Amino acid sequence: MVFVAQRLDAKGIPRVDHQAVVRLAFPLILSAGIQALMGITDTWFIGQISSQALAGMNAAWLPTLVALGPFINLGRAVQTLVAQTYAAGDPKGASGHAWSGVGMGLALFPLCGLLASLGSLLYRRLPLPEGISEQASAYWQIRVWGGSALLGTFSLSGFFNGIGCTWVTLCVSGCSVLLNGLLNALFIFGFGWGIAGAAWGTILAEYVEFSLYLLVFLSGWIHRGYASRHTWQLGWMTATGRIRPLLKLGLPIWIYSLADMSSFTLFQLMIGQVGAVEGATAHICLMLSRFAYLPAMGLEQSASVLVGQSIGAGQPDWAKRLGNAVMGWTVGYMAVVGSALALWGQPLIGGFVSGEDANAASIIRLGGLLLKMIGVSFLFDGMNFAALGSLRGAGDVRVPMMIMLGMSWLVFLPLSQVLIFPAGQGWLPFLPGLGWGAVGGWLAALIYVAGLASLMVSRWQSGVWQKTSL
Repeated sequence: MVFVAQRLDAKGIPRVDHQAVVRLAFPLILSAGIQALMGITDTWFIGQISSQALAGMNAAWLPTLVALGPFINLGRAVQTLVAQTYAAGDPKGASGHAWSGVGMGLALFPLCGLLASLGSLLYRRLPLPEGISEQASAYWQIRVWGGSALLGTFSLSGFFNGIGCTWVTLCVSGCSVLLNGLLNALFIFGFGWGIAGAAWGTILAEYVEFSLYLLVFLSGWIHRGYASRHTWQLGWMTATGRIRPLLKLGLPIWIYSLADMSSFTLFQLMIGQVGAVEGATAHICLMLSRFAYLPAMGLEQSASVLVGQSIGAGQPDWAKRLGNAVMGWTVGYMAVVGSALALWGQPLIGGFVSGEDANAASIIRLGGLLLKMIGVSFLFDGMNFAALGSLRGAGDVRVPMMIMLGMSWLVFLPLSQVLIFPAGQGWLPFLPGLGWGAVGGWLAALIYVAGLASLMVSRWQSGVWQKTSL
């Protein structure tokens, strides 16, 4: 029996092969960091227009991710299915799962149009400062058309990750980010399209990325080992067998993400309601923190692949050792990068606002304080990422979904209301209020992340998932 990422020491005792873990994880870490550049690029370009446009971006970015959540998270489910099927010795089944995700993405393309039409209605009703709603609506109505490309991209990248070819993900995502930067410059400044240009640049880059993945997937190299040019027929002929596990795994992952992203979206909108300075600062800090922690999400994907392959090979005990090993790497990384962000992150804030903007000094000052709080929260984020990735690799997605629903909607949002707004104001005026503004909001986020991490780690360490995965 072959064990995933295992070596024997001098006494013949099995140990985790950390070099094998790093070989798998390093391209995913780089890919996640490169992907974060897409958000950083958009933020930098929008910041050169005005702080109002940046506040509009803050009001649109997370809601857009919530709307695109079904596409993204159904695609993420493919990675676990591929890893388990591949390790079980069924390469055709692995490529069949990838085709199921691609086909579903094409079938859901009309949903993109429906989401686009809802954009103006959504932002017309939100209590945002004057001018910000128009900016946010312009971004949303274009950006959501990238949904089908995202589902196809995540499905195919999940295939390559699941079979251990993570360098393909790195190369393709790198090309996409470079193209996104070029298109942003062309559309925002060359054509003068403003915030809409950022949206156009992003979705065009996403469709090119999907096309590149498809070309590699259909290449002779992949076809010889996985029959990738034929298994699309297998995927449709056995639709029940392919689509059912995709939905069974993907829907709880989506609901988890929906609860997380929607609650954080409302949190960002709460902060944006305080004022343009707070909204712009919150978005810059979000982009910087996302750039810093996305490599940890690459480690999360590594945990999912390694645990999934071990489960597929019938080795749940070894899967736990691998998940714990990746958790050590993830927490260590987040501790280092969180400290760096807290201590030296403030000068970076100034790079995202125009020196001529009257609010620049206030944004930089507030941003420095928020980054210190975000840096502390990174330690708990690292625990959560590793535990969540490991649980997903084992196929344990329903209990994490329930944990997220309770923590995000019953703890995080009410606490944010209390700490952000004075008594009698905000979205839930019947609750008491301290009126600490953006600082209070990020304190609520820190408490929320710490509680979520403790519950997810407890679930992983309990080993309950081993019984259900056998």
